[in-house]
Amino acid sequence: MRKKIWNSLILLLVCLGSYGQNFDYAVAIDPVNEEGHYRILLAPEVLGKLSTNYADLRLFDEQENESPYAIYSEQLKRYISSFREYEILENVALADSISYLVFRNPGKQAIDNVSLIIRNNAVRKMIRLSGSDDQDNWYAITDYNTLQSTVSSDSTSELQIIDFPLSNYEYFKLEIDNEDQLPLAFQTLGYYDRQILEVDKTSFDCPIVNQTDSLKKTFIKVDFKELVYFEELKFAVNSDDYYSREGSILVKRTRQDSKDRTIEYFDHIGNIYLGSDRTNEVNLNGVSLREFYIEIHNDDNEPLQLTDITAYLNKKYVVAKLKPEAKYFLKFGNENLRSPRYDIQEFVGELDINEGLITHGSVQFLRKPVAEELKPDGLFDNPVVLWTIIIMVGALFTLISVSMVRKMSREE
Repeated sequence: MRKKIWNSLILLLVCLGSYGQNFDYAVAIDPVNEEGHYRILLAPEVLGKLSTNYADLRLFDEQENESPYAIYSEQLKRYISSFREYEILENVALADSISYLVFRNPGKQAIDNVSLIIRNNAVRKMIRLSGSDDQDNWYAITDYNTLQSTVSSDSTSELQIIDFPLSNYEYFKLEIDNEDQLPLAFQTLGYYDRQILEVDKTSFDCPIVNQTDSLKKTFIKVDFKELVYFEELKFAVNSDDYYSREGSILVKRTRQDSKDRTIEYFDHIGNIYLGSDRTNEVNLNGVSLREFYIEIHNDDNEPLQLTDITAYLNKKYVVAKLKPEAKYFLKFGNENLRSPRYDIQEFVGELDINEGLITHGSVQFLRKPVAEELKPDGLFDNPVVLWTIIIMVGALFTLISVSMVRKMSREE
């Protein structure tokens, strides 16, 4: 009998514990056509409501089974390097003498290094580099530099990079001193072309609800009506003249004074510098705001008119394995949860991620009736049921306590 009572008590306590893991918000995930790992793009209005480090974010299917996921953020910039060979016009290799390479720099680009691929060796050579625009008159660039081998154990060749002062000659001559030595076996010569690719960011307009000009200042209010996350702001100014202004980004906050009165004040979160010769951008390192204010110092100038304010953020995704026959939901808004630990988080860089990008629906507030596509609230969201369970737990505790006291009395 006592064992049954304890089992019932534990079950009720577990149910009550699950009640404490409720979420404030949810979004429905768009369905997929085939099973696989997908990227789910997180919108600014979702990111703005997540707790620190996304600790409260959970992915569920329609049976409320928790699905593992990993957070993935795109790098702000991508670097692509490719090796481009120079045209070698002369390659003279002489033992116990001076060997030399003459190569052409098409377009007379300004360069400050050249890469050599040489068959493995274990020697040290002295080198000299000169430049010319006609192959008749040569001018010194570097003299008596050392070319030290770095033997590769994984390949039969090695890469040597020679640095020198920035030069834009059309022709370069590399001379190698082979005194009392055999020449090196050069395979190719060129340079690494490094390209920087800007990553596409998520952007959205900031609604300007009010702009006031007074006391040599312009005061602008932006109101999103809900918490949103962003990392950068870009300002579009309507002006045909030169201008240079400074300003601040402010957030209205409240605090309690010594008499427990609520005091409003403006918190400074960033500086802005607007100019006709600037990009008019500011980096805020990631903020979640419902509204903010901009204060521009006009001094003795005519007020500036901001026509648009655009917010930007680096794209952030939930990476998870999804099935076409299942419906999935992201739930969030519980500061008491700790960050989940899933195995997939250790292998996100190795996953074969489907190229298709998955999005989600609008944010639903779970404390109110939600849209039909979201699963209805659970049993324990009913206050009558909840209080009934609390009373039953109290009764069970009382029953167990009375039983134990009676037993102790009989033993005495």
